[in-house]
Amino acid sequence: MSALCQVPTMSVRPVRVAYGGSVLLTPDIISVTDADTELVDLIFTIELEPRHGNVTNDERRLTEGSQFTYDDLVNSVIR
Repeated sequence: MSALCQVPTMSVRPVRVAYGGSVLLTPDIISVTDADTELVDLIFTIELEPRHGNVTNDERRLTEGSQFTYDDLVNSVIR
């Protein structure tokens, strides 16, 4: 009998950002669980850029198709 792949779950807590401001994206804001994958192995992909503002990884702008890791969230480098 083969093991079934479990569907990961993710939730994103809405945040407000003041004009010209920024916010760190952390595991408190982006919550994810995956029974089949260790958290350190999770990779997130930007599918759609924000309508207003940017997502950055350690000051590098992330565009559609860009990726970041769960470790990036834990280390507070995603804004």
